Amino acid sequence: MDLTEARDVLGVTPDSSWVVVRERYRTLMVAHHPDLAGSPSTATAARITQAYALVRAGFGEPETEPEPAPDWGGWAKLPAGTVRQVDADTLGIAASREEAMLALLEVGYDIGEVSFVDIDLGLLEVIVQFVGTATCSLVISLQGRADRVDAFCTVESYDGRPPPPIAQVTRLLAHELTPAG
Repeated sequence: MDLTEARDVLGVTPDSSWVVVRERYRTLMVAHHPDLAGSPSTATAARITQAYALVRAGFGEPETEPEPAPDWGGWAKLPAGTVRQVDADTLGIAASREEAMLALLEVGYDIGEVSFVDIDLGLLEVIVQFVGTATCSLVISLQGRADRVDAFCTVESYDGRPPPPIAQVTRLLAHELTPAG
């Protein structure tokens, strides 16, 4: 796909602003996201994401910074010791479901482009590109437990190249969820 085709996929013109491009991408992803439109839309969503990456790269530095993470009042980082890796693909978070979701949203904004959130269902998708890997979809689903919230993580590549190992991704999330120190 070249830049002209990418613009066509997104429905933008060469003089469209960065804000228009980003809004168009988000609108298309809501309409074609596989979690909403079903599995048959996976190829369309991948094509939209590939087009967005090409158009975004064409801007060099976007005319406006990517949307900052919302200000949650400074409490979205979780206290030390509240996050642990339960399994290769699962984090245990000793916090309420709401606190866990807000903290994961903040991390999502830090590591990629948040493309889907359903707070009621406890679902979050972040489009990420880790160093040396393909552009990937990171999906996190929350499940309440008696003493914690489990965050189940999956990573799928958009272009068929292998995604990073899930254990590395969950370790990164655990690190990002707690304050440095």
